Amino acid sequence: MGLRGWEQWLDVVLPRDCAGCGMPGVGWCRACSSGLAELRPQLAPAAEDVGLVGVGGAYEGLLQAAVLAHKRREHPPLRESLARLFARALAVVAAVLREAGAWRPPLLLVPVPPSARHPDRVPMVELGRLASRCSVGVYVAPVLVARRRRRPQKGLDAQQRAGNLAGAWLLDPRRLPPAVTRARSATVIVIDDVSTTGASLREAAACLRAGGAPPVASVVLARALGYSQQYGLSKHAQAR
Repeated sequence: MGLRGWEQWLDVVLPRDCAGCGMPGVGWCRACSSGLAELRPQLAPAAEDVGLVGVGGAYEGLLQAAVLAHKRREHPPLRESLARLFARALAVVAAVLREAGAWRPPLLLVPVPPSARHPDRVPMVELGRLASRCSVGVYVAPVLVARRRRRPQKGLDAQQRAGNLAGAWLLDPRRLPPAVTRARSATVIVIDDVSTTGASLREAAACLRAGGAPPVASVVLARALGYSQQYGLSKHAQAR
């Protein structure tokens, strides 16, 4: 039985409360799935050294609960809901890049490396692959690897976060998909689940540029509250 089979079996014998609303007996209910489907991703203003930033919504309420639950334990329906939200945020960015003539297939989605607390958990890899399964020429690869140990980001201010991440990662070209390596050009996009100060996106972009794979945009599931307000994102990430 594969990983998903075990998850579905456990949901039957050990039912959980809904990660979004707490409804007993179901890990992710239809109402919460519909709630995420109602979010309208948009672009945040271009950030320094990051480029376009597509945002699924504000990191609060239902979206915050969903992201945290996905980090703790995989659950197929929840994972599907988040993947669909990510795909919509990616589509917003793709439309702008195509209009600007900056879209060069293939597309490489590069997840921000995992946190210091959970070095083996990279939730955006699976979400990116789910979101891209119906598209040709889209690849998700964790090509950024740790070059040194770092502190957890939680509790650090913007300056401390930037300093904590400086020089923490590097590009491992051996992890690049062969199709991307063979291509004369490619569209590289950094992806992450939550952005707080943007330090992780900036450091990831800097590492990719240094390795010869400069990104043109970033896509995140959620912006932390203070920064969501700064970028004009409401609770339901209203469209522009």
